[in-house]
Amino acid sequence: MKIINQIYWDRVNETYMYGTKLSKRIDETVTFQNNLMASGEKIMRWSSRLNYQAYKEVPRLPILLSGKKYRIKINMKVNPEDTAIFCLRFFDIQADEISKVVFSSMEKEFIYPSQAVSYTFEIINGGCSEINFAKVQLGRADLPEKAFDEFFVMPLNQLKEVKKVALILVADNKRARELPEELKTTITDTQIFMGYISWQELFNPVSRLESWLKKHEEETVLIFSSDKKIDQILEDSLAKKCDFEFITSNYTLENQGQQPWFLPEMVKLDQQQVLNNVERYLRK
Repeated sequence: MKIINQIYWDRVNETYMYGTKLSKRIDETVTFQNNLMASGEKIMRWSSRLNYQAYKEVPRLPILLSGKKYRIKINMKVNPEDTAIFCLRFFDIQADEISKVVFSSMEKEFIYPSQAVSYTFEIINGGCSEINFAKVQLGRADLPEKAFDEFFVMPLNQLKEVKKVALILVADNKRARELPEELKTTITDTQIFMGYISWQELFNPVSRLESWLKKHEEETVLIFSSDKKIDQILEDSLAKKCDFEFITSNYTLENQGQQPWFLPEMVKLDQQQVLNNVERYLRK
């Protein structure tokens, strides 16, 4: 399984609070405002290692493998532009810093040092007064760049002539996007896509899905939902605007015990089983 970790601004005790106005919304997006903060000060810090006895929380950064290459993507807006600095710090078993990566772009590839046993990620003030922060994504560097998008669509088969299109929608787990190593389909008369919607996108109108549908307005489009929240989005937001056939999660999940969407985050969706159910529907 290929994993893209989703990291949120959810710990105030690692935030610079002197003179700060901080607001947080239900989708975990955060607005940070501070006109008094000096340049060079640390705005926010995440760590892969925490003292559980002190914080009673698990680390927010995932465990990484020594010598492997990763990509980190920061989803936020800064005012003024280009006034935030980012820093990855790597530590050995004695908690001594062995190296660091400093950058100002919203995306960066890096190699996790062979001697590192923990690391931190920091946002540092470079003259900014406001940050509108959504999340940080962290995953293997060999994953396609588009796999980090809020709405990522992956083709499962390739057809020369396409008259019918099927899109299987999957809602991300709050903490991670899970991409199977390989999904196989034997369907030859329908172009099948797997579409991944970010957890935060479920709180807002899915404009990206509307754009995707417009690209396929010449074909017959079927949309298969695998989540009750997606059912509601399709019924409330898209059904009146776009022309497509909608098949609810009641069908795609019928062989998985009808897992309710409100179960804890650790419940994993069997994407291959969902695909098998879609294939059975298409063969009818």
